[in-house]
Amino acid sequence: MGKSERRKMKERQTFVCDVLVIGGSLEGCIAALEVSREGKKVLLAEEGGALGGMASGGLMTYIPLQQADSAKVREYAENILRDASEQPGQSTEDCTLFNDQKLKVVLRRMLDAAGVTVLTHVYPADMLWREDASSKLPAGLRFCTKNGWLNVEASVVIDGTDLTEAGCMAGLAWKKGRGCAVAGVKFNGIGTDSLRLAAASILEETRESLTGTVVCGFSADRGDLKLYTERLLFLHSRCLGETVLYGLSADLKAVDCFTLSDARAGLRILAYRLRDWMRENLEGFGEADIIHVAPLISCYGLRIFDSNPYDTLILLNQHTKEYDNINAIAAGIEGAGKALGRIELG
Repeated sequence: MGKSERRKMKERQTFVCDVLVIGGSLEGCIAALEVSREGKKVLLAEEGGALGGMASGGLMTYIPLQQADSAKVREYAENILRDASEQPGQSTEDCTLFNDQKLKVVLRRMLDAAGVTVLTHVYPADMLWREDASSKLPAGLRFCTKNGWLNVEASVVIDGTDLTEAGCMAGLAWKKGRGCAVAGVKFNGIGTDSLRLAAASILEETRESLTGTVVCGFSADRGDLKLYTERLLFLHSRCLGETVLYGLSADLKAVDCFTLSDARAGLRILAYRLRDWMRENLEGFGEADIIHVAPLISCYGLRIFDSNPYDTLILLNQHTKEYDNINAIAAGIEGAGKALGRIELG
């Protein structure tokens, strides 16, 4: 979208498109790409300042190609692994990207090339509705922006958020799902041999990386929150000397902004207590130190929606119980197909 069109949008505070995608997660980005490549006008709206969601905000990107069950999913996965790799020419046989920041740039480049309009730092406020004598259907969203209010009118709304925010705004009933939020933490000072010795299982090993699980059994409480680690997934880069541990968990009694804020703070504290526990209890972990605690926590599966009566509202994570990148790509492709089908019906 050019400067003149952006200027007009600011003046009128309304944008009309074929498909609105809310949430710049990996699945949201894939859905936007798929729809735009069919010649439809697409706007992707993201609350934060970067794209990729858990794929780029969880400290690493793990995309096991062997789990891709369709040619299109595998093509997207291979392109991401190739374009966002740490080293030019790196083989896609290594399924882990430790430079998750590069994925944000790659996704934006892909969206720009496909002609998708991307807005960041915009916050969904209300559902827009289209009514006639026989029906009432979602027809876009109203967003709060730094410049005021923006109405985005669309034939179809695709929700790619982890908490399925558009589903809530549409008044759909949901039930509490798995009940815990999950985070990761990146370490240095942990050697490959020490990880192999501590591992409960080895899932994959290449020249560049080692992937497996480790059982820590460490827990701590923060007020009403139960914070714990059980079986953690680890992804270790030999060349970078970095290790990501994923699976730090916080049990949630509710799914609201206050509880989630407490969970983010609690999981950060848990990461440092875990570091101290590993130094004392795991052989070869004495020099382990934290590089970064994941800026995002995974809220996938906290809300489960049994039904969605609106064919103009597509919920990519309506039934998602746990996040993984291959399923995210597949969900984006499937959601785009549904959106295109609805547009064809008129």
